[in-house]
Amino acid sequence: MRSLRQANVKEKIVLLRANLDVPLRNGRILDDSRIKESIPTIKYLLSNKAKVLIVAHLGRPKGKDKKFSLKPVASRLKKLLKKPVLFLPDILDSKVADNISRLKPGQVILFENVRFYEEEEKNNFQFAKQISKLVQIFINDNFSVSHRSHALVDAVTRYLPSFAGLAFEKEVKELSKIKNSPNHPFVVVIGGAKVLDKIRVILNLAKKADYILIGGASANTLLKAEGYKLGDSLIDEKAQKEASKILKTVGEKITLPIDLVVALSLSSKKFEIIDIPPIPSRIVDSPSAIFDIGPKTIIKWKDIIKTAKTIFLSGPLGIFEYPIFAKGTKEIARAISKNSHQTVIGGGDTINALDQLKIKRFSYISTAGSAMLQYIGGGELPGLKALERNKL
Repeated sequence: MRSLRQANVKEKIVLLRANLDVPLRNGRILDDSRIKESIPTIKYLLSNKAKVLIVAHLGRPKGKDKKFSLKPVASRLKKLLKKPVLFLPDILDSKVADNISRLKPGQVILFENVRFYEEEEKNNFQFAKQISKLVQIFINDNFSVSHRSHALVDAVTRYLPSFAGLAFEKEVKELSKIKNSPNHPFVVVIGGAKVLDKIRVILNLAKKADYILIGGASANTLLKAEGYKLGDSLIDEKAQKEASKILKTVGEKITLPIDLVVALSLSSKKFEIIDIPPIPSRIVDSPSAIFDIGPKTIIKWKDIIKTAKTIFLSGPLGIFEYPIFAKGTKEIARAISKNSHQTVIGGGDTINALDQLKIKRFSYISTAGSAMLQYIGGGELPGLKALERNKL
């Protein structure tokens, strides 16, 4: 993989795939951290007097849904760069070439949501080829979309010299430390709901990890696979077979909660702490459900975390949106943040939880979700493979 610093971008027309997939509410940006992470690459290009054409996606629109428009992002990008940003609604418009020719070196165009075109998600080569004719170089600075075989991630690299942007390069560098050479003791903390997304990660990291602490709905799924009855608790039913496989294959590395916070509903003001019995049995009766890890689990896990020299956290350990069920996520995240060694966190839900809980002191925070998990799990990322393959 060649990096931006190896590219001759001086006074070139550059197509930049940026990560601008920010949360919006009624057209208002709730968190602009991903836009901010794109700024160093954009400024590097501008300092080299490149004409910068930015393409990006927002959400998963079906057709040209205006609520997924990047127009609010253009306004925020203008403020952050302190430079004009020309927003164009159609990258395939016949007048785009004229707009580019009028663009001065060191200026920026942001195009509308690239997922408004069905050709993008179909990895359409003709679509990519048509756009590539407008520019001279392609820079992928969006690691979080690199697990997708999309046109302006994969196909475009067939037609242009292609390089990794600064944010993309940093993601690969930092996540490689976890994937390939963590310092020991190495502690992995997995939460969240989608166990299927984490199966490969758990199996791969189990080869290197000293402890794998699993909480949240991921723990519920494993507990059910062991034979426990969990009432109305959130469980990934599609992952039961894989959960059993994990327990049989790497169960000795896995540490599940020893007690749980149980309540009738999310709106409950009362809860009870239930110890997990050593022999699989009924823990929770419907309509009650598990909403957090318990205090004994928190103490046990904190002791493990204190010994760690590398920690990887992905996923909340309870329903953190409700303060009454946020203690597990908060206490464990705080313990990780106090660890002076390498601490890496990642995934959208994880970042949202720690933003809400105002815990931010970590060695590295990855904004990628599925791409991060796929990479650490040893899976192939089409966007990364495309950059590695490119020799133009």
